[in-house]
Amino acid sequence: MVRAVCVLGVAAAALLLGGCIREEAQAPATAIPAVPTVQRPPLASPSVLAAPSPSAPPAAAGQTYTVRSGDSLSSIAQTFYGDANEWRPIFEANRDLLPSADSLQAGQTLRIPPRPVAQASPTVGT
Repeated sequence: MVRAVCVLGVAAAALLLGGCIREEAQAPATAIPAVPTVQRPPLASPSVLAAPSPSAPPAAAGQTYTVRSGDSLSSIAQTFYGDANEWRPIFEANRDLLPSADSLQAGQTLRIPPRPVAQASPTVGT
């Protein structure tokens, strides 16, 4: 008798669970249209370029500026770039002279690199 009750219980559970769990039919995959490829010309053999000497100044070295009393990297950036927030390139170009951004001293000659090019923000939806 207990066996019959167990069998009925298992059968009832199977029926209940069978009605609750359904596998949805998956939508058929859409085919990706073929895109024609463009044949590229073969790569030329690499040429040996002369490396610049380590002591050569970088191209587009920019200007120099002699620090005056009361100057800050922000005020120098405002003078050269028109934006006080662009002080980091000046600091990075003079890391060998400046242990920190606040360590300017009157009489120091700083390298002023060309103004950094603003990064264009990507547009969404185009």
